[in-house]
Amino acid sequence: MRTRPKMLGVTGIMVLLATALLAGPADAAASVPPTHKAYPAGGTNSLGPGISEGNTNAQLAERLPATIVPSWTVTPPICPSSGGANPSSIAVAGNQTVVLERQYQCSSVSTYDTATGKLIWRKNYHFATSAPVINGLVYVSRDNSNDGSWAVDALELSSGSVRWSKPIISDRIDSVGSGVLVADTQMLDLRTGSATPRLQIPAGTSGGKSLVAGGRVYRNSSTQVSAWSVATGERLWTYAKVGSSAGGDALPALHDGRLYVRSDSEHSTVKVFDPTTGKVMRQLPVSTAPLAFDGDFAFFTKARQNAQTFVTAVNVKTGVVAWSRGLPTRGGAWVPWSGTGPIVANGLVWMMHAPDTGTPAHLTAFDERTGATSTSTTLSCEPGTEGALTIAQQRLFASSNCGTVTFVAR
Repeated sequence: MRTRPKMLGVTGIMVLLATALLAGPADAAASVPPTHKAYPAGGTNSLGPGISEGNTNAQLAERLPATIVPSWTVTPPICPSSGGANPSSIAVAGNQTVVLERQYQCSSVSTYDTATGKLIWRKNYHFATSAPVINGLVYVSRDNSNDGSWAVDALELSSGSVRWSKPIISDRIDSVGSGVLVADTQMLDLRTGSATPRLQIPAGTSGGKSLVAGGRVYRNSSTQVSAWSVATGERLWTYAKVGSSAGGDALPALHDGRLYVRSDSEHSTVKVFDPTTGKVMRQLPVSTAPLAFDGDFAFFTKARQNAQTFVTAVNVKTGVVAWSRGLPTRGGAWVPWSGTGPIVANGLVWMMHAPDTGTPAHLTAFDERTGATSTSTTLSCEPGTEGALTIAQQRLFASSNCGTVTFVAR
Protein backbone atom coordinates (compact mmCIF):
# COMPACT_ATOMS: atom_id res chain seq x y z
CA MET A 1 0.00 0.00 0.00
CA ARG A 2 1.52 3.30 -1.06
CA THR A 3 1.73 6.19 1.38
CA ARG A 4 -0.44 9.21 0.99
CA PRO A 5 1.74 12.22 0.17
CA LYS A 6 1.73 15.15 2.52
CA MET A 7 -0.50 17.97 1.39
CA LEU A 8 1.51 21.16 0.96
CA GLY A 9 -1.35 23.63 0.56
CA VAL A 10 -1.35 26.66 -1.67
CA THR A 11 2.30 27.49 -1.03
CA GLY A 12 3.24 24.16 -2.60
CA ILE A 13 1.73 25.12 -5.95
CA MET A 14 3.85 27.08 -8.40
CA VAL A 15 3.52 28.42 -11.88
CA LEU A 16 6.36 27.53 -14.27
CA LEU A 17 7.38 29.61 -17.26
CA ALA A 18 6.37 28.02 -20.55
CA THR A 19 9.67 28.76 -22.26
CA ALA A 20 11.51 26.53 -19.82
CA LEU A 21 9.24 23.62 -20.61
CA LEU A 22 8.66 23.52 -24.35
CA ALA A 23 11.14 24.55 -27.00
CA GLY A 24 10.32 26.26 -30.24
CA PRO A 25 7.40 28.47 -31.31
CA ALA A 26 4.49 27.05 -33.28
CA ASP A 27 4.33 27.42 -37.07
CA ALA A 28 2.56 30.71 -37.68
CA ALA A 29 0.71 29.19 -40.65
CA ALA A 30 -0.89 26.51 -38.49
CA SER A 31 -3.83 27.98 -36.64
CA VAL A 32 -7.02 26.69 -35.03
CA PRO A 33 -9.72 29.37 -34.89
CA PRO A 34 -11.70 29.19 -31.61
CA THR A 35 -15.40 29.16 -32.45
CA HIS A 36 -17.01 30.10 -29.14
CA LYS A 37 -17.41 33.49 -27.51
CA ALA A 38 -16.10 33.98 -23.99
CA TYR A 39 -18.37 33.38 -21.00
CA PRO A 40 -21.01 34.65 -20.34
CA ALA A 41 -21.73 35.69 -23.93
CA GLY A 42 -21.33 32.04 -24.98
CA GLY A 43 -24.11 31.10 -22.58
CA THR A 44 -22.35 28.04 -21.16
CA ASN A 45 -20.93 27.18 -17.78
CA SER A 46 -19.28 23.76 -17.74
CA LEU A 47 -17.08 21.53 -19.88
CA GLY A 48 -15.10 18.31 -19.87
CA PRO A 49 -15.91 14.69 -20.69
CA GLY A 50 -19.62 14.13 -20.24
CA ILE A 51 -20.54 17.80 -20.36
CA SER A 52 -24.08 17.42 -21.64
CA GLU A 53 -27.09 15.16 -21.35
CA GLY A 54 -25.70 13.17 -24.27
CA ASN A 55 -22.21 12.97 -22.75
CA THR A 56 -20.83 14.81 -25.77
CA ASN A 57 -17.52 16.62 -25.37
CA ALA A 58 -17.15 19.98 -27.11
CA GLN A 59 -15.80 23.37 -26.16
CA LEU A 60 -17.99 25.50 -23.97
CA ALA A 61 -17.03 29.13 -23.52
CA GLU A 62 -15.38 30.03 -20.22
CA ARG A 63 -13.35 33.12 -19.39
CA LEU A 64 -10.48 31.34 -17.63
CA PRO A 65 -6.97 32.56 -18.53
CA ALA A 66 -3.84 30.43 -18.74
CA THR A 67 -2.37 31.97 -15.59
CA ILE A 68 -4.23 30.58 -12.58
CA VAL A 69 -3.86 30.55 -8.81
CA PRO A 70 -5.17 28.12 -6.18
CA SER A 71 -8.64 28.58 -4.76
CA TRP A 72 -10.28 26.04 -2.41
CA THR A 73 -9.26 22.42 -1.80
CA VAL A 74 -11.45 19.83 -0.09
CA THR A 75 -10.43 16.44 1.29
CA PRO A 76 -13.06 13.98 2.52
CA PRO A 77 -12.42 11.86 5.64
CA ILE A 78 -9.75 9.28 4.75
CA CYS A 79 -10.91 5.69 5.19
CA PRO A 80 -8.76 3.07 6.95
CA SER A 81 -6.01 1.62 4.72
CA SER A 82 -6.68 4.20 1.99
CA GLY A 83 -3.77 5.99 0.37
CA GLY A 84 -5.70 9.20 -0.09
CA ALA A 85 -8.82 10.73 -1.59
CA ASN A 86 -9.34 10.11 -5.28
CA PRO A 87 -12.17 12.06 -6.93
CA SER A 88 -13.16 10.14 -10.05
CA SER A 89 -15.80 12.58 -11.30
CA ILE A 90 -16.51 16.27 -10.71
CA ALA A 91 -19.86 17.64 -11.89
CA VAL A 92 -20.75 21.31 -11.53
CA ALA A 93 -24.45 22.15 -11.34
CA GLY A 94 -24.99 25.82 -10.62
CA ASN A 95 -23.92 26.70 -7.08
CA GLN A 96 -23.31 23.03 -6.21
CA THR A 97 -20.38 20.83 -7.23
CA VAL A 98 -20.88 17.07 -6.92
CA VAL A 99 -17.76 14.95 -6.45
CA LEU A 100 -17.52 11.16 -6.44
CA GLU A 101 -14.65 10.38 -4.03
CA ARG A 102 -13.38 6.81 -4.32
CA GLN A 103 -11.06 5.26 -1.75
CA TYR A 104 -10.01 1.78 -0.70
CA GLN A 105 -13.13 -0.08 0.52
CA CYS A 106 -15.17 3.11 0.75
CA SER A 107 -16.64 5.82 -1.44
CA SER A 108 -18.50 9.05 -0.85
CA VAL A 109 -20.62 11.37 -2.97
CA SER A 110 -20.14 14.90 -1.68
CA THR A 111 -21.74 18.17 -2.73
CA TYR A 112 -19.76 21.36 -2.18
CA ASP A 113 -20.54 25.04 -2.63
CA THR A 114 -19.05 25.87 -6.04
CA ALA A 115 -17.66 29.24 -4.91
CA THR A 116 -16.29 28.33 -1.48
CA GLY A 117 -15.88 24.54 -1.25
CA LYS A 118 -18.09 24.38 1.84
CA LEU A 119 -19.66 20.94 2.29
CA ILE A 120 -23.43 20.92 1.67
CA TRP A 121 -24.09 17.18 2.07
CA ARG A 122 -22.24 13.87 1.84
CA LYS A 123 -23.51 10.31 1.34
CA ASN A 124 -21.21 7.36 2.09
CA TYR A 125 -21.05 4.08 0.19
CA HIS A 126 -18.94 0.92 0.07
CA PHE A 127 -18.15 1.05 -3.66
CA ALA A 128 -19.59 3.73 -5.94
CA THR A 129 -18.48 3.95 -9.57
CA SER A 130 -20.27 6.88 -11.22
CA ALA A 131 -22.32 9.94 -10.28
CA PRO A 132 -23.64 11.91 -13.27
CA VAL A 133 -25.87 14.90 -12.54
CA ILE A 134 -28.88 15.90 -14.65
CA ASN A 135 -32.08 17.87 -14.03
CA GLY A 136 -31.57 18.19 -10.28
CA LEU A 137 -30.77 14.52 -9.63
CA VAL A 138 -27.47 12.75 -8.94
CA TYR A 139 -27.41 9.16 -10.25
CA VAL A 140 -25.05 7.00 -8.19
CA SER A 141 -24.13 3.47 -9.26
CA ARG A 142 -23.12 1.58 -6.11
CA ASP A 143 -22.74 -1.94 -4.80
CA ASN A 144 -24.65 -3.74 -2.07
CA SER A 145 -22.00 -4.77 0.45
CA ASN A 146 -24.22 -7.62 1.69
CA ASP A 147 -24.43 -9.63 -1.53
CA GLY A 148 -22.26 -7.87 -4.12
CA SER A 149 -25.19 -6.82 -6.31
CA TRP A 150 -25.40 -3.36 -7.89
CA ALA A 151 -28.00 -0.60 -7.85
CA VAL A 152 -28.58 3.02 -8.83
CA ASP A 153 -29.61 5.62 -6.25
CA ALA A 154 -31.25 8.76 -7.66
CA LEU A 155 -30.38 11.48 -5.12
CA GLU A 156 -31.93 14.93 -4.83
CA LEU A 157 -29.20 17.43 -5.70
CA SER A 158 -30.50 19.89 -3.12
CA SER A 159 -30.45 17.52 -0.13
CA GLY A 160 -28.92 14.13 -0.98
CA SER A 161 -32.16 12.35 -0.13
CA VAL A 162 -33.02 9.27 -2.21
CA ARG A 163 -35.84 9.77 -4.71
CA TRP A 164 -35.63 6.18 -6.00
CA SER A 165 -33.29 3.20 -5.94
CA LYS A 166 -33.28 0.39 -8.51
CA PRO A 167 -31.10 -2.70 -9.12
CA ILE A 168 -28.89 -2.75 -12.21
CA ILE A 169 -27.06 -5.59 -13.95
CA SER A 170 -23.79 -3.68 -14.42
CA ASP A 171 -21.21 -2.22 -12.06
CA ARG A 172 -21.43 1.23 -13.64
CA ILE A 173 -23.61 3.74 -15.45
CA ASP A 174 -22.48 4.04 -19.06
CA SER A 175 -24.36 7.18 -19.99
CA VAL A 176 -27.41 9.33 -19.27
CA GLY A 177 -29.53 11.23 -21.79
CA SER A 178 -32.68 11.07 -23.92
CA GLY A 179 -34.64 10.48 -20.72
CA VAL A 180 -32.87 7.24 -19.82
CA LEU A 181 -29.92 5.84 -17.92
CA VAL A 182 -27.92 3.11 -19.69
CA ALA A 183 -26.11 0.38 -17.72
CA ASP A 184 -24.87 -2.41 -20.01
CA THR A 185 -28.01 -3.66 -21.84
CA GLN A 186 -30.36 -2.11 -19.28
CA MET A 187 -32.17 1.23 -19.60
CA LEU A 188 -33.99 2.99 -16.75
CA ASP A 189 -36.29 6.00 -16.90
CA LEU A 190 -34.42 8.94 -15.36
CA ARG A 191 -37.50 10.31 -13.57
CA THR A 192 -38.89 7.15 -11.99
CA GLY A 193 -36.26 4.41 -12.32
CA SER A 194 -38.78 2.22 -14.12
CA ALA A 195 -37.40 -0.21 -16.70
CA THR A 196 -37.62 0.64 -20.39
CA PRO A 197 -36.97 -1.86 -23.23
CA ARG A 198 -33.55 -3.48 -22.91
CA LEU A 199 -31.04 -3.29 -25.72
CA GLN A 200 -31.59 -6.46 -27.75
CA ILE A 201 -27.91 -7.44 -27.89
CA PRO A 202 -27.23 -10.95 -29.29
CA ALA A 203 -25.47 -13.46 -27.05
CA GLY A 204 -21.69 -13.25 -27.25
CA THR A 205 -21.64 -9.56 -28.18
CA SER A 206 -22.32 -7.98 -24.78
CA GLY A 207 -19.83 -5.72 -23.08
CA GLY A 208 -18.53 -2.37 -24.22
CA LYS A 209 -19.46 1.22 -23.39
CA SER A 210 -22.55 3.09 -24.52
CA LEU A 211 -23.26 6.73 -25.31
CA VAL A 212 -26.93 7.78 -25.32
CA ALA A 213 -27.98 10.89 -27.26
CA GLY A 214 -30.77 11.93 -29.59
CA GLY A 215 -32.94 8.91 -28.88
CA ARG A 216 -30.17 6.45 -29.75
CA VAL A 217 -27.61 4.37 -27.89
CA TYR A 218 -24.20 4.13 -29.58
CA ARG A 219 -22.25 1.15 -28.28
CA ASN A 220 -18.55 0.39 -28.75
CA SER A 221 -17.36 -3.11 -27.87
CA SER A 222 -14.20 -5.04 -28.71
CA THR A 223 -15.92 -6.65 -31.71
CA GLN A 224 -18.35 -4.08 -33.10
CA VAL A 225 -19.81 -0.58 -33.08
CA SER A 226 -23.60 -0.44 -33.12
CA ALA A 227 -26.60 1.86 -32.74
CA TRP A 228 -29.80 1.01 -30.90
CA SER A 229 -33.20 2.65 -30.47
CA VAL A 230 -33.98 4.05 -27.03
CA ALA A 231 -37.70 3.68 -27.69
CA THR A 232 -37.66 -0.02 -28.68
CA GLY A 233 -34.22 -1.39 -27.79
CA GLU A 234 -33.86 -2.62 -31.38
CA ARG A 235 -30.56 -2.54 -33.24
CA LEU A 236 -30.41 0.06 -36.03
CA TRP A 237 -26.99 -0.69 -37.53
CA THR A 238 -23.77 -2.58 -36.80
CA TYR A 239 -20.16 -2.15 -37.89
CA ALA A 240 -18.05 -5.27 -37.37
CA LYS A 241 -14.47 -4.66 -36.27
CA VAL A 242 -11.80 -6.69 -38.07
CA GLY A 243 -8.02 -6.84 -38.03
CA SER A 244 -6.30 -3.82 -36.55
CA SER A 245 -9.62 -2.12 -35.77
CA ALA A 246 -10.67 -4.89 -33.38
CA GLY A 247 -10.38 -4.51 -29.63
CA GLY A 248 -11.04 -1.62 -27.27
CA ASP A 249 -14.29 -0.34 -25.85
CA ALA A 250 -13.74 3.36 -25.16
CA LEU A 251 -16.84 5.52 -24.72
CA PRO A 252 -17.85 7.03 -28.10
CA ALA A 253 -18.09 10.80 -28.59
CA LEU A 254 -20.66 12.75 -30.59
CA HIS A 255 -19.82 16.09 -32.17
CA ASP A 256 -21.34 18.14 -34.98
CA GLY A 257 -23.40 15.28 -36.36
CA ARG A 258 -20.61 12.69 -36.39
CA LEU A 259 -19.83 9.76 -34.10
CA TYR A 260 -16.18 9.31 -33.04
CA VAL A 261 -15.01 5.90 -31.86
CA ARG A 262 -11.58 5.13 -30.47
CA SER A 263 -10.15 2.02 -28.82
CA ASP A 264 -7.87 3.16 -25.96
CA SER A 265 -5.02 1.52 -27.90
CA GLU A 266 -1.84 3.27 -28.97
CA HIS A 267 -2.10 1.51 -32.34
CA SER A 268 -5.75 1.85 -33.45
CA THR A 269 -7.01 4.93 -35.28
CA VAL A 270 -10.15 6.90 -34.45
CA LYS A 271 -13.03 6.06 -36.78
CA VAL A 272 -15.66 8.64 -37.71
CA PHE A 273 -19.17 7.31 -38.39
CA ASP A 274 -22.36 8.71 -39.82
CA PRO A 275 -24.53 8.12 -36.73
CA THR A 276 -27.66 7.59 -38.86
CA THR A 277 -26.34 4.88 -41.18
CA GLY A 278 -23.19 3.52 -39.50
CA LYS A 279 -21.09 4.32 -42.56
CA VAL A 280 -17.41 5.02 -41.83
CA MET A 281 -16.75 8.57 -43.04
CA ARG A 282 -13.06 8.95 -42.15
CA GLN A 283 -10.18 7.57 -40.11
CA LEU A 284 -8.24 9.95 -37.91
CA PRO A 285 -5.05 9.58 -35.85
CA VAL A 286 -4.72 7.49 -32.70
CA SER A 287 -5.94 8.97 -29.43
CA THR A 288 -5.29 7.17 -26.16
CA ALA A 289 -7.51 9.58 -24.19
CA PRO A 290 -10.94 11.14 -24.79
CA LEU A 291 -11.14 13.73 -27.57
CA ALA A 292 -12.01 17.39 -27.09
CA PHE A 293 -13.67 19.33 -29.91
CA ASP A 294 -14.02 22.87 -31.14
CA GLY A 295 -15.76 23.43 -34.46
CA ASP A 296 -13.92 21.57 -37.23
CA PHE A 297 -11.05 20.61 -34.93
CA ALA A 298 -10.46 17.88 -32.38
CA PHE A 299 -7.59 17.51 -29.92
CA PHE A 300 -5.97 14.09 -29.78
CA THR A 301 -3.65 12.57 -27.18
CA LYS A 302 -1.00 9.96 -27.92
CA ALA A 303 0.59 8.53 -24.79
CA ARG A 304 3.04 5.66 -24.53
CA GLN A 305 4.86 4.41 -21.48
CA ASN A 306 8.43 5.74 -21.23
CA ALA A 307 7.88 8.10 -24.15
CA GLN A 308 6.87 11.72 -24.45
CA THR A 309 3.15 12.34 -24.76
CA PHE A 310 1.79 14.53 -27.56
CA VAL A 311 -1.41 16.53 -27.94
CA THR A 312 -2.37 17.19 -31.57
CA ALA A 313 -4.93 19.48 -33.20
CA VAL A 314 -6.56 17.79 -36.21
CA ASN A 315 -9.13 19.09 -38.66
CA VAL A 316 -11.77 16.35 -38.41
CA LYS A 317 -13.20 17.09 -41.85
CA THR A 318 -9.91 16.98 -43.77
CA GLY A 319 -7.59 15.01 -41.48
CA VAL A 320 -4.98 17.79 -41.72
CA VAL A 321 -2.86 18.34 -38.58
CA ALA A 322 -2.73 21.99 -37.52
CA TRP A 323 -0.14 21.46 -34.78
CA SER A 324 1.31 18.82 -32.49
CA ARG A 325 3.08 19.54 -29.22
CA GLY A 326 4.82 17.37 -26.66
CA LEU A 327 3.80 17.67 -23.04
CA PRO A 328 6.52 19.17 -20.86
CA THR A 329 9.25 16.80 -19.69
CA ARG A 330 11.51 17.03 -16.69
CA GLY A 331 14.22 14.43 -16.80
CA GLY A 332 11.74 11.85 -18.02
CA ALA A 333 8.57 11.30 -20.00
CA TRP A 334 5.35 12.69 -18.64
CA VAL A 335 2.16 10.85 -19.53
CA PRO A 336 -1.46 11.96 -19.02
CA TRP A 337 -3.09 10.43 -15.99
CA SER A 338 -5.58 7.67 -16.82
CA GLY A 339 -8.97 8.96 -17.86
CA THR A 340 -8.07 12.62 -18.40
CA GLY A 341 -7.94 13.82 -21.96
CA PRO A 342 -7.69 17.45 -23.03
CA ILE A 343 -10.45 19.99 -22.49
CA VAL A 344 -10.68 23.24 -24.42
CA ALA A 345 -12.01 26.55 -23.16
CA ASN A 346 -11.68 30.17 -24.15
CA GLY A 347 -8.92 29.48 -26.69
CA LEU A 348 -6.86 27.22 -24.40
CA VAL A 349 -6.33 23.44 -24.41
CA TRP A 350 -5.80 22.09 -20.89
CA MET A 351 -4.08 18.80 -19.98
CA MET A 352 -3.44 17.15 -16.60
CA HIS A 353 -0.47 14.79 -16.55
CA ALA A 354 2.05 13.02 -14.32
CA PRO A 355 4.51 10.14 -14.84
CA ASP A 356 3.42 7.88 -11.97
CA THR A 357 1.37 7.61 -8.79
CA GLY A 358 4.00 9.25 -6.60
CA THR A 359 4.57 12.45 -8.57
CA PRO A 360 2.60 15.71 -8.27
CA ALA A 361 0.25 16.43 -11.15
CA HIS A 362 0.81 19.17 -13.71
CA LEU A 363 -1.77 21.31 -15.48
CA THR A 364 -0.53 22.57 -18.84
CA ALA A 365 -2.39 25.12 -20.96
CA PHE A 366 -1.69 25.24 -24.70
CA ASP A 367 -2.80 28.08 -26.97
CA GLU A 368 -5.58 26.57 -29.07
CA ARG A 369 -4.62 28.50 -32.19
CA THR A 370 -0.92 27.67 -32.34
CA GLY A 371 -0.16 24.99 -29.76
CA ALA A 372 2.31 27.24 -27.95
CA THR A 373 2.55 26.51 -24.23
CA SER A 374 0.98 29.27 -22.17
CA THR A 375 1.63 28.02 -18.62
CA SER A 376 2.26 24.87 -16.62
CA THR A 377 1.02 24.71 -13.04
CA THR A 378 2.22 22.12 -10.53
CA LEU A 379 -0.18 20.71 -7.95
CA SER A 380 0.98 19.84 -4.46
CA CYS A 381 -0.30 16.24 -4.79
CA GLU A 382 -0.31 13.41 -7.28
CA PRO A 383 -3.34 13.02 -9.57
CA GLY A 384 -6.40 11.10 -8.46
CA THR A 385 -6.34 7.40 -9.35
CA GLU A 386 -8.89 7.76 -12.15
CA GLY A 387 -8.47 11.43 -12.80
CA ALA A 388 -11.00 14.19 -13.35
CA LEU A 389 -10.60 17.63 -14.88
CA THR A 390 -13.45 20.12 -15.25
CA ILE A 391 -13.81 23.80 -16.05
CA ALA A 392 -16.95 25.59 -14.93
CA GLN A 393 -18.00 29.10 -13.95
CA GLN A 394 -14.52 30.53 -14.56
CA ARG A 395 -12.94 27.94 -12.27
CA LEU A 396 -10.81 24.84 -12.94
CA PHE A 397 -11.47 21.68 -10.90
CA ALA A 398 -8.83 18.93 -10.73
CA SER A 399 -8.74 15.52 -9.08
CA SER A 400 -5.78 14.85 -6.80
CA ASN A 401 -4.78 12.36 -4.14
CA CYS A 402 -5.43 15.17 -1.64
CA GLY A 403 -9.00 15.61 -2.86
CA THR A 404 -10.58 18.18 -5.16
CA VAL A 405 -8.33 21.12 -6.00
CA THR A 406 -9.65 24.28 -7.64
CA PHE A 407 -8.05 27.24 -9.40
CA VAL A 408 -9.23 30.67 -10.52
CA ALA A 409 -7.79 33.47 -12.64
CA ARG A 410 -4.70 35.12 -11.25
